[in-house]
Amino acid sequence: MTGILSGTAVAATAVSAAALRVYFQDDQGGIREGTYPTPGSASGWGVSKTPIFTAKLYTPLAVISWDNGKQVRP
Repeated sequence: MTGILSGTAVAATAVSAAALRVYFQDDQGGIREGTYPTPGSASGWGVSKTPIFTAKLYTPLAVISWDNGKQVRP
């Protein structure tokens, strides 16, 4: 897995009072989703093993959630 591409955007949303989703771009242009909390993770964080979609490098990111966090769109 690749990490966050330096100098790129990060977008985040709270899907409940205790749960977060964070989106970032990897060095291949993939947009990945970080989740907190993630069961079984020592740090509590989990990251998607594969990109949820790809975008041109350094594309700005945004995310919105509604319906009490049941609907999320990066």
